[in-house]
Amino acid sequence: MNQPGMQAVRISITQGPSPVFELLPSAYILGFVPEGRREPRPARTRVNLADAARQRDVCRDAWASRVVVHLEYTEEAGTLRRVPVLAIKVGPDSSTATLVVDLGRP
Repeated sequence: MNQPGMQAVRISITQGPSPVFELLPSAYILGFVPEGRREPRPARTRVNLADAARQRDVCRDAWASRVVVHLEYTEEAGTLRRVPVLAIKVGPDSSTATLVVDLGRP
């Protein structure tokens, strides 16, 4: 749910291979995802970002305003895919980040 005046926030993967996702147990994200009609399918991936610390701050501001953040990438088959980002953790060098996303239905 986006508030009026807030633009959608995207983290776009424009270069390199498609992200590799590691599925996580649903209990891992308790507290991140509100109750809904479907079971979330959380996964973790590592991405290279020009300024991961700035991107983390953008995500925090978006989430504080109840704006959904999406990871946008191209699958190996060439299909553009967008998945909601549930959490972001910046790596020690500020050029990488670990994202927890909801892959949705298999």
